[in-house]
Amino acid sequence: MDLKINTKRLLICELSQEDAPDLAEAANDPQIGLFVGKMPFPFTLRDAQTLIHKSGEKRRKKPRTDYDLGIILKKEKKLIGCFSLFRVDHESRKAGIGFWIHTKYRGQGYASEAKAALLAYGFTSLKLNKIYGTCASVNAESIKLFRRFGFRKVGVFREDRIKTLPALGIKNKKYDILSWELLKKDFLSKH
Repeated sequence: MDLKINTKRLLICELSQEDAPDLAEAANDPQIGLFVGKMPFPFTLRDAQTLIHKSGEKRRKKPRTDYDLGIILKKEKKLIGCFSLFRVDHESRKAGIGFWIHTKYRGQGYASEAKAALLAYGFTSLKLNKIYGTCASVNAESIKLFRRFGFRKVGVFREDRIKTLPALGIKNKKYDILSWELLKKDFLSKH
């Protein structure tokens, strides 16, 4: 059964090939290329189709350890970003979280709305005890979002990510990466 989480303005759901054009448009952003792990820039329709295909393969793995989910804006029926719960460790009851939003839709509370729903899903439905994440030390918006939900900064990985994006003239740019974690009891005490 495909995962679907409804919020007031969003549908958070499994990616499908129908989402590929919206995904290509939304992810074709230099900031996403810089700050999101292995995302290329430019991000093409073919990149979107490949990402969706790989997501489908991960979805079939049992037990499931990765949830790559699209964020659909209900009123426009348009994919505006992605959230992931990854490396779900069912025994240790922990998982990583990652996210990005189309530049046009940032600053409107969509990332907060989606993150609240996905954290609730992880802690209640998946029965996780800890959700962790990382972001570049220069990514102010991600830092704000981690803090807003009560994540605790637990470390700094110095020069941990090195990006080369020829389309932007960037070669071997080094970023410090901040590590964050949130325990279920801390999340539930505030939400």
